[in-house]
Amino acid sequence: MTIEDFEETISKIVDKALEKATIPSSSTDPNQRLTVAEVCKLYNISKPTVYDHMKSKPGLKYAKVGRKTLFRAGDVEEYFKSLIKL
Repeated sequence: MTIEDFEETISKIVDKALEKATIPSSSTDPNQRLTVAEVCKLYNISKPTVYDHMKSKPGLKYAKVGRKTLFRAGDVEEYFKSLIKL
């Protein structure tokens, strides 16, 4: 394998990793409210992970409505985008 082949292979691997790391767009309406289960499904993460992000500083913004925890779709998308450092 030549240096050029190695660089090309690494470039392809990095491109694929970045495609997978792209945060999905939660919705067309950033004011849409999402439940914990919807955030889990949308971002393919577990409930404990969502709760960990809520407790972290600065954490994932949320509101309690009765016993329900709700997130603004725009806040969730912005929060997870802020975690990706390129």
